[in-house]
Amino acid sequence: MHTQSTQRSNRQSNSAHAHHHSPHHSPHHSPNIMLVLGVRVARLATSAGQYKGYKAVVASIAGRAAAAAAAPTIASQHRLASSSRNNQETAHTPSAKQQQQQEEQQDEAVPTAAPTIQQQVVRAIPGIVACGAVMELGFAAADQLGQVLLAVQGIEGAGKSPISGIPLAIIMGMLIKNSPLWSRAAPLGPGISFCKDKLLKAGIVCVGAKLSALEVAAVGAAGVPAALAAVSVGLLTVPRLARAFGLPEKMGALIATGTSICGVTAISALSPAIRATQTDTAFAVANVVAFGTINMLLMPYMAHALLPTSEQAGIFLGLAVHDTAQVVGSALTYQQLYADDVAFQAAVVTKLSRNMLLVGVIPYMTWAYADKTNGGNGSNSSSGSSSGAGNKVPGPAAAATAAVGAAGAAASTATTRSALHTVAHNLRKYVPSFVIGFASMSLARSIGDYTLAEAGMAYGLLDKEAWRQVVNTVSGDVGSRVLLGTAMAAVGMSTSFAGLRSVGWKPFAVGLSGAVLVSGTGFAAALALPALAGA
Repeated sequence: MHTQSTQRSNRQSNSAHAHHHSPHHSPHHSPNIMLVLGVRVARLATSAGQYKGYKAVVASIAGRAAAAAAAPTIASQHRLASSSRNNQETAHTPSAKQQQQQEEQQDEAVPTAAPTIQQQVVRAIPGIVACGAVMELGFAAADQLGQVLLAVQGIEGAGKSPISGIPLAIIMGMLIKNSPLWSRAAPLGPGISFCKDKLLKAGIVCVGAKLSALEVAAVGAAGVPAALAAVSVGLLTVPRLARAFGLPEKMGALIATGTSICGVTAISALSPAIRATQTDTAFAVANVVAFGTINMLLMPYMAHALLPTSEQAGIFLGLAVHDTAQVVGSALTYQQLYADDVAFQAAVVTKLSRNMLLVGVIPYMTWAYADKTNGGNGSNSSSGSSSGAGNKVPGPAAAATAAVGAAGAAASTATTRSALHTVAHNLRKYVPSFVIGFASMSLARSIGDYTLAEAGMAYGLLDKEAWRQVVNTVSGDVGSRVLLGTAMAAVGMSTSFAGLRSVGWKPFAVGLSGAVLVSGTGFAAALALPALAGA
């Protein structure tokens, strides 16, 4: 009895304890505790051998405990699934900020209408006016400095200044570019770009009118070989010196052309043809100005001291000095100092013979520095023609022969058309249109001079004075002064001092070496003149 009452008391205590910790009353306890209690109750019931029906109760309790234990995992899975669906919906449904960004991107992607010609002209006007003003200042300063320079040498009333206005226009443009005022010069950009591109090319075409084959023929058999020798030495050695000093190849080409042929004009003509930078152009012009001016001042005295005849002195001056204006200045100095018109004429004509070589040098240098890769269509045409000729046409023999002949003719026409297209493409690529215009203008000048010499009227329309005025206006007033002067002012207004400092002294070492080589070749050619004339 005592044992049974003890067991009954334990069962009641355990039942009360289980009831007290049931999930209904203590929902915050872990369901694993209920499972442990159920197992203990089952063991007690089994050991006592009583209450067989209690096994079902225990099993029910254990089942509810297992379900309660699994409930958090299932709920967590449901929450994860719901969160995943929400994330997917959020990803597919952009927020208001994302929608605004997408709309802004779409607005930016919409191409804006290209500005009309009228709008482009209006935008370019401020820059063109600014470049023109700088050009006028440069030429005015050159005239004043030139007269002062001639007066210092005792030459009065010379009229034409020996200093070109183009270098001074470049210098003034560079000073403006690197001044604090440039921060407000944004509206000038379109006009400056127009001057560097369109006006420069138009000026090169007009300058072609300076060159006449008849004037070169007047130099005689001695002057032309001397000019060829001096120009060849400069074009062959200066680019190699530039490479040895580590300078850009295009800078070396510009220095070589300016030193060997005709100074600033040659640099202005070659620079856009080989797509040289403003830094390359500025350094080449600086070399011509520096060493050409030194030669202009020194060579008249050296020629008079070292060369016995006036013709030799004139040829030497025409070959040793860089720019055309500088040659005229040095020849004018010689004429005024020694009362020698022969030397003046020989110097001017020799310089014109050097200038004429520009007609061949510019296309050659353009080709030499252009991209050599050709995208010709010749291979495609060849394959097309062979396949067309090889197709078999069914039918009688005569019809087949006619069809093959027609196919061959069509293929030949296509090949010819493709070849002409390739030639035209390469011509535009290696010889720009303004270079062709430059050569054409020189040819027009030569034809006019020839017709004037033969019939007394240039092209049967203009007498000698009228033809001279036309040539001077096109090549001088319009070409050299207005167009090239304005374009070179724009080049100066695009050149930064920082870019010049990064290159340093090396371009001037190359320019000095080139000046010495070309001048030395000119001196040797002038010394050899009697031997050449006797031969």
